[in-house]
Amino acid sequence: MFGLWFFMVPVPCQHMEIYVKGDIDTAYFQARAVEVLEALSGEESIDFTLVILENMDFCEAAADELVKGERAAFIAQCEDMAVSSSFREEGQEYIIVKADKPFLTQEPAAARGLIAHEVIHMVLRQRGMDELVHTTAKRHVGRLAEQLVTFGIREKRAVQFAAEVMRTSTLTVKDLLANAELIEQGFFADLVSYYYHVLQLDEYVPAPAFYSDEPHVEEVQKAVTFELYIMPSWLPFVVCDKDACATLVDAVQQQYERHLATTVSYMHAVEDVYREHYSQPEVLVEAVYPVLVQAILQVVEEQLGTGSEDSQHD
Repeated sequence: MFGLWFFMVPVPCQHMEIYVKGDIDTAYFQARAVEVLEALSGEESIDFTLVILENMDFCEAAADELVKGERAAFIAQCEDMAVSSSFREEGQEYIIVKADKPFLTQEPAAARGLIAHEVIHMVLRQRGMDELVHTTAKRHVGRLAEQLVTFGIREKRAVQFAAEVMRTSTLTVKDLLANAELIEQGFFADLVSYYYHVLQLDEYVPAPAFYSDEPHVEEVQKAVTFELYIMPSWLPFVVCDKDACATLVDAVQQQYERHLATTVSYMHAVEDVYREHYSQPEVLVEAVYPVLVQAILQVVEEQLGTGSEDSQHD
């Protein structure tokens, strides 16, 4: 179906519109979304537009038809995503899904996991968790560039490193909060199915960064941000007592972390914080950032050593 608008209220206090572009099985995605909303019927009021696109060629057309004001932010969000995105624009909540991945239409559990993940992001945003993550990140990561310079990293390069950590860590912590909430809500099997399939997509999960014998700043940065990038795919599942969760954790650690021993050894300090506070989202956000920054500094020190004026890293 092409350009179809769809309206429904599946449960009280929940409102969704579906907008599709391309050759899309609208009924299939409608059914998955209804299943998610019914399972989350105890959550806050939910009101959003679910945008299903056959591919990213439809981003501008969708923006033209959906956004009344400035379109640039919508288009940027749409074109920058690998599989999906949840965001608020011009006072409206949007969830965009790129439906060109076969697993999304062949595996209903994976599609539910994806939609549930994005819906709960919206719920957490309404609770003020996004704002808390951003302010906490600024407080702790804001000094990272200054700290990196003490290891001999040139100031400009340190600022770039810190900016990438800021960007990636905020996405990571938001995903940790979302997945913790969903596992508590009983969506663990759907999330496992989703991550099992999406981790096989090259455009979603970049190749692991391998350290050379004499690692450079860029290599260390890529290793750190890569570990942050995949953390939501395994860390929330360490507190899930189901076999499927354990299988996913083992698979991620064996496939993606085996060449990142140094990074992983320090980053797993975050696991202890997560295990202690995963059921207290506000506490988790405040507790995880100091540990995360300390882990990054330990990785940098081990890989690059203590800097001096005679040895500066670019």
